[in-house]
Amino acid sequence: MHEKNLLNSEWVNHEKREVEYPIPVIRCTPALTRDQFLALSEDVEAVVVIAFATGTVPDWIVSAIKKRIDEGVAVVALTGNPGDKHGLLRIAYDAGGEAYKSGMVGLQKVNVNHLQEVVEALTSALKDGLKGADLAKEMKERYAYREGEEKPHPKWER
Repeated sequence: MHEKNLLNSEWVNHEKREVEYPIPVIRCTPALTRDQFLALSEDVEAVVVIAFATGTVPDWIVSAIKKRIDEGVAVVALTGNPGDKHGLLRIAYDAGGEAYKSGMVGLQKVNVNHLQEVVEALTSALKDGLKGADLAKEMKERYAYREGEEKPHPKWER
């Protein structure tokens, strides 16, 4: 069993079998520390960050996210708002914005409700040989709105 449970952070796969590509899911909370983020994301190829509802992450974990990206780990972010039917459209606040500038990818068409789908897509891409920035780019493109597709408008912009 590949289970880590620390501040609502967990491995996605709880089945009793070996996982070829363990992908930790780390939920942002005000109590999540940099050291906890690093411990949960050690020795992996990809990490899913469940950001706050607006797509932001705590400023104090940005350096940990950047460290993993610099080490070649793909870091993707899902918004943690299960009430919306979409993902990250734009960062509403600057908190944690440096994580995106460092290479963390916010997924547009999916959010926390689509976690299993995203983990399966990451696993498939890893099996196909994608890693690091190439893997992050693939995920960004897979879940991006295309030209001509109508993006939902966040409630605060209506």
